[in-house]
Amino acid sequence: MRSPPTTTEVSGIWSPTGSLYSAADLGHGVSVETKDQASDRQHDKAMDYLRHVSATHFDGTAQTEVLFNTDVAEAIVKYAKAEKVDLIAIATHGRTGLSKVLLGSIAGNLIRAKVAPIYMVRPDGLGG
Repeated sequence: MRSPPTTTEVSGIWSPTGSLYSAADLGHGVSVETKDQASDRQHDKAMDYLRHVSATHFDGTAQTEVLFNTDVAEAIVKYAKAEKVDLIAIATHGRTGLSKVLLGSIAGNLIRAKVAPIYMVRPDGLGG
């Protein structure tokens, strides 16, 4: 029995196009940098990640955007409805229990919205 295709095989079959989003939260607390500096640093870090994902999985052709201080799930749902997407792929931290309740779940909100099938993946380096 043949195992399911890998991401590379699937992308070769379907030639996916995509839009990539990254949510950045500036958080609260004391910092030695200004809010603008923190925002710029977070934006640059998020864009570096999105460029890496785009280059690795979409030949660098995916539309990328960093979202600050917004309801990320709502923004993705709005985009998915407008563009009539076939699939939403999302990287997840895999939170469970109390941290999930307190922090919410973008993936959970996307699943409940029922706009498109959700493919969740745990990014390399997050442990677990």
